[in-house]
Amino acid sequence: MKNRRFGFRGFTLIELLLALSLYTLVLFITAVSLSGGLTVWERDESNSNRNLDLDLLWARMAEEFENTVSLERVPFAGKKNEIQMTALTHTASAGKRGKQFVKVQYRLEGENLVRQEFPLLEVLKKKLSIRPITNQIWLEGVRTLLFQYAYKKPKGGVLWKDEWKQDENKVGFPFGVKITVQIQADKNQPVRAEKIFYLPDGIRKSYS
Repeated sequence: MKNRRFGFRGFTLIELLLALSLYTLVLFITAVSLSGGLTVWERDESNSNRNLDLDLLWARMAEEFENTVSLERVPFAGKKNEIQMTALTHTASAGKRGKQFVKVQYRLEGENLVRQEFPLLEVLKKKLSIRPITNQIWLEGVRTLLFQYAYKKPKGGVLWKDEWKQDENKVGFPFGVKITVQIQADKNQPVRAEKIFYLPDGIRKSYS
């Protein structure tokens, strides 16, 4: 339609519909791009948080393995999904900067890696019911967890087994522990990590 007074023509209905369609298309493309970018950001943030959790776990375990001691009445025990030891470590009951000997246990409960501390004196007294000093979930969404223990091969080298067999006197612990964990960070991309810790006072014995 042409305006006779000012000399210009207005938009037709088809032109308006076409402009509206183009505007809707641009909005749709923008929304898809933002949604995809947000998904990538959320996935990266989730993986970053998982990696941070793993770094904190490795640091805590490194301290405990370094300060593990061998006690006949509280022996080192190592299984496929569980490990327990006596270690000198930072603990809440000893104050913010204090350390004390405790029995430390890591085990898989459902899809959670749980860390517990038990007071050593009560463990030595062999009480039937001992409440843990701390009971913490260190990792969530754990799909697989494997503890392996280092044995000496007869001809040299290291043999990794899923169980630590104590000697008859129930003293000693392995010179190495390997931990493999897989965490489901999101629906499509699991995080897999492996760490080997060497224990300074661990014994080198053959697997039998």
